[in-house]
Amino acid sequence: MIDQLEAGACSFNQLPVRNVAGRQMLVELLTANNIIRMDVEQIGLTSSFRTALAFRELLEAKIAFAEEVAKDISLYLPSLIDNLPHFMGSSTTFQLFRYDRCFEATPANLELARRWMRFTTALTRHEGRVLADHLDLQGNTHLLDIGGNSGELALQLCKAFPELKVTSFDLPVVCQIGLENVRTRAGHERIAFQAGDMRRDDLPCHMDVVTLKSVLHDWPEDHAGTLLRKAAQSLRPGGRLVIFERAPLHALNGLSYAQLANLVFFPFFRPADLYLQILAALPFTEVHHEIIRLEMDFHLITARKAA
Repeated sequence: MIDQLEAGACSFNQLPVRNVAGRQMLVELLTANNIIRMDVEQIGLTSSFRTALAFRELLEAKIAFAEEVAKDISLYLPSLIDNLPHFMGSSTTFQLFRYDRCFEATPANLELARRWMRFTTALTRHEGRVLADHLDLQGNTHLLDIGGNSGELALQLCKAFPELKVTSFDLPVVCQIGLENVRTRAGHERIAFQAGDMRRDDLPCHMDVVTLKSVLHDWPEDHAGTLLRKAAQSLRPGGRLVIFERAPLHALNGLSYAQLANLVFFPFFRPADLYLQILAALPFTEVHHEIIRLEMDFHLITARKAA
């Protein structure tokens, strides 16, 4: 129906719903939510929804992931609130994000990773553009993206900064899917994937910039500290560290259905204090923190390695 209306307005009877009562209910639901409008006998998309359709891939990825986590919220919300280990052991969401199955590129492991990487890639395609708008990386040529996922952030940064070359470091299965994501897109020739375990393996060194986007909340405090220490080792003197990470989720004004994807991870979103404390013990200067407002608050923390 959205496809039909995107092509042009039509009459009520031309809508592709056979049941008349159901057709009427759908029209009323979409009208109430400012998706469609009625002018005399014609039904069309509202201008605001046409604007939103520019983000169709993101909308569809959010809907698909919300459907995945809605069952877990319905069945296990008490555990999410008060017994996180039980929630993580029982929910299908945390059976989806199986990093232990990202080392061997079997067909089953690739299919599982593609399911959650579709969602993270759609988010990063848009979040990465916002991050690029808040950075000045002119004059930098070598960037390491730790936990670079599908290479989507690398693509967005290469688009914004033509001199940049990016190494995306992640698990082997993730890197293989990342190559599929970038290989036909502009800027792919400036992106290299390096497979490994970022917690244990050596990272590339002498980097101008190191980025960590939506990575640190995945790990306990000691692992987050390890990653930030390794990031410091990867930077050349005077190089810059960039952290772009979700801040704690607040629900005082209510949460929409679209926020289920964030609700299921709310126990892991931290204040900036931990990251700033770790950086204070490392050879960093010019540490700066600000909040960027997207669908929820993001920390943007930048720091420069002491010369």
